[in-house]
Amino acid sequence: MNKYKIIAFTKTPILKKVKGNPGPAMGHAPTPTSPRRMELKRAGFLRPMSPVNLYPAGLLRFNSELGAGGFGTVGLYSDIAVKTGVIRPDGRHSLTKEIRVVRRLFPDGAAAPENLFPVTVSSTDIIDRFIGEHGPALISKPAAVGSLDTIRHLLTDIDAYITETDPERKLAIKAFIFALITYQMINGLLELKFKKNGTETPAVHCDVKPANVLLHKQWHIGLTDFGLTHKVGDQGNYMLGTPLYMAPELLDTLNTDLSVTLTEKQDVWSVAATVYELLFGGMFYETKTWKRYYEPKSCSSTTEYEMKFKENLSAYLYKYTKKFQYKLCDYKKDTPMRGLHILLAHMFQLKPEKRPRLIKMRSFFSEELLNLSSTYNITPTEINDLFETMFSDSLRSKRSSLHHPHHH
Repeated sequence: MNKYKIIAFTKTPILKKVKGNPGPAMGHAPTPTSPRRMELKRAGFLRPMSPVNLYPAGLLRFNSELGAGGFGTVGLYSDIAVKTGVIRPDGRHSLTKEIRVVRRLFPDGAAAPENLFPVTVSSTDIIDRFIGEHGPALISKPAAVGSLDTIRHLLTDIDAYITETDPERKLAIKAFIFALITYQMINGLLELKFKKNGTETPAVHCDVKPANVLLHKQWHIGLTDFGLTHKVGDQGNYMLGTPLYMAPELLDTLNTDLSVTLTEKQDVWSVAATVYELLFGGMFYETKTWKRYYEPKSCSSTTEYEMKFKENLSAYLYKYTKKFQYKLCDYKKDTPMRGLHILLAHMFQLKPEKRPRLIKMRSFFSEELLNLSSTYNITPTEINDLFETMFSDSLRSKRSSLHHPHHH
């Protein structure tokens, strides 16, 4: 019998066998048709994302606003999500870059992804008819529940919704749910590729965070918001992404003229930060030390706060991350949660080259899901019942919005 723990952070991270209970192993990466992935699909745990249903313009009705940000506003029209932008002072449309990215990620005729929310670029005449605005828009299907940001309190408190009375099996169900969410996020990042003339170029999302991960029906996860997506090999710096989830090498470029060659490893860090926040209800750096000595105070503007935040967070990470990794590895290490905790610790490596590759992590979580489901007899019916229990209010609210649209 073997279990695994991280033995060194100064070398390429490995999982080394030590005496004890069985633990996670990084095997060969499963292909889309590998026995492990096919077994998960047959069990009902994995499925492709269905395409967007487009209606004649006259049938589209405004239901509600789903969100707004620096690049545009997302509204629900009938049962499609529509993102519209604005004309900037320099005369450019705020969605120009994202539209260019979307056309390369989701060209006509491409196979439906499993864990990306496909986006279509509308024609101007459709937009004129149902919104009354000129200019293009991005159209996608709305998530049945919403972003993980809107329901993260439910995920953090998932123990309260799991009715299992056996403590170990209860933790196994929790581990399964978080492994399923993480697996799908990773798979979505592996699906993220620019397509042109029959060739595919790997891409980096650059803004993975709870707000950009959508929860659909029966625990189906999809990534969204591709406005910052770049090709692997492009350059990026401290302005690329959301500071709370930004990899340390990007933070390091603050107050310099340096840039970072983008790889999947920046997304690996962001996935770790996202999953940790959902699991524990706060960011990994939010400690008493952070709040007392590092959190910016007395800033005269939002811009000053953001710059100071990035600078202080970078300093904090280099001083305390190694200690945090060891603590995470030891937390509930003799329970079904240990595999997830150990891999998260790997993903929080300060040096990008030491973080595990996405394809290896997908392999790990594929194995972990099958091991948990077989060892603890976790079934799709049980998992889907938990979904309905946790998100019934969100689902009911969305259905009500579709049946009783607002005037616009």
